[in-house]
Amino acid sequence: DNTVQESVMHKGVQDIVHLRALASKIGKAMKANAIARAGMARRMNTTRSQIGKLMDPTTDYIELRLLSRAANAMNDRPGLDLAD
Repeated sequence: DNTVQESVMHKGVQDIVHLRALASKIGKAMKANAIARAGMARRMNTTRSQIGKLMDPTTDYIELRLLSRAANAMNDRPGLDLAD
């Protein structure tokens, strides 16, 4: 059924938009707190490459686990208010 397929696609797009918004908010918090990618990578015990992927607006795949670790590294929670 096309309606079901369209609904699933719409949900997938919404999920990507929300994850992208969270990644953007984390990036803004990093900038506001003068935390470079290398510093964030150290806080998260990961690589600068992973931080680069997280902050890349063209990336269409973001691991929720990576976002959660980034939010925790910023002393925040994954349920951040995305209303900005």
